[in-house]
Amino acid sequence: MYKVVKKETIKAGRFTVIQEKVAKDGQIAPYSYVTISFGISIIPFVDDDHVLLLKEYRYPVGSWQYEFPSGGIDEGEEPSQAARRELLEETGYEASELTELGFTYPSFGSTNEKITLFACRATKMAQPKREILEEIKM
Repeated sequence: MYKVVKKETIKAGRFTVIQEKVAKDGQIAPYSYVTISFGISIIPFVDDDHVLLLKEYRYPVGSWQYEFPSGGIDEGEEPSQAARRELLEETGYEASELTELGFTYPSFGSTNEKITLFACRATKMAQPKREILEEIKM
């Protein structure tokens, strides 16, 4: 289908940008995309009728966005472990009855990022322990 005729890899912080020249049907066209470590997103049910959403300031778009707790999977970590860790770090809630719902590629036209989605029951256990650049409201 596609044949890569030239490939350049550029490291940019936590991202890797791939710039390629791709041949298809006798024509060559440029194509670029970003590779990102795989991650998780979790839908935490605090009771039968309510889920916990975060309102987080997202620097790249310059605005506050509503989202489920999410994050990267550390090296050697299982997706379910990452889901439990991210939920506790970002919200102070602990996951029980964790259920894997499958995965998605949220922006497959520009990145290879794969997000495994979970649902759980969540109980408040501690204060959040957020990273320095995380600006989150609950």
